[in-house]
Amino acid sequence: MPNDVWILTVPFDLLNDHQKEAYWKIMLSAKTESKKYIFIANIIRMVEEKVKYASKEEKSRICKWLKRIKRTTVYSEHILPKKY
Repeated sequence: MPNDVWILTVPFDLLNDHQKEAYWKIMLSAKTESKKYIFIANIIRMVEEKVKYASKEEKSRICKWLKRIKRTTVYSEHILPKKY
């Protein structure tokens, strides 16, 4: 299975190694629905912040990811702005 199909490929491509490790620890410790919700919300907010400074090509890739998240994530209707 190609790496691109993994749902967190785009966000994790935007992080340095230290940040990736921190997110992994948070993700692995998320046992309750509320903690999972917070994790997903934080990932999406981080991606939204990074898209502001991304190149045109990277913006396209990030926006496609945000649209996919909106279609596939139950939480997204509450945390994603309508613009994606």
